[in-house]
Amino acid sequence: MPSNKDTTPAPPRPPLGTRVRSDTFRHSRASVRRARVFASRVLADWSAPVNADDVRVCVSEMCTNALLHGGRPGRLFLVRLSLSETALTVEVHDGSSAAPRPRSAAEGDESGRGLLVVAALSDRWGMRSRDGIGKLVYAEFDVPAR
Repeated sequence: MPSNKDTTPAPPRPPLGTRVRSDTFRHSRASVRRARVFASRVLADWSAPVNADDVRVCVSEMCTNALLHGGRPGRLFLVRLSLSETALTVEVHDGSSAAPRPRSAAEGDESGRGLLVVAALSDRWGMRSRDGIGKLVYAEFDVPAR
């Protein structure tokens, strides 16, 4: 993981005045595409001043991790976007308490690069436990000052 990334826990609640939108998705591969479409629509509705392609890629990677490592079939996962004056935050909530760990994939490996991609495209990322079951993984994208 690049050393210039801050993986400290996300604030427990978005700051006052923050726009928030969330949706739940089934534990299926088709949900990754649906979550990406959801994020695209939210970004467009908000005219969010961030690189939408980077956000969509991070949503895809984080949702794929939620499916592969974050829960059981039949369970839902949640995607939440929040936009403040300083950052857009993407959260993916799942049913596993296991912390995500970036790893180095070998050249021929078909997986294992998702968190490295999230770290490279976002300004910050990390995880925190949820009350009860599960965790949330987040990626933050700084909003340019006006």
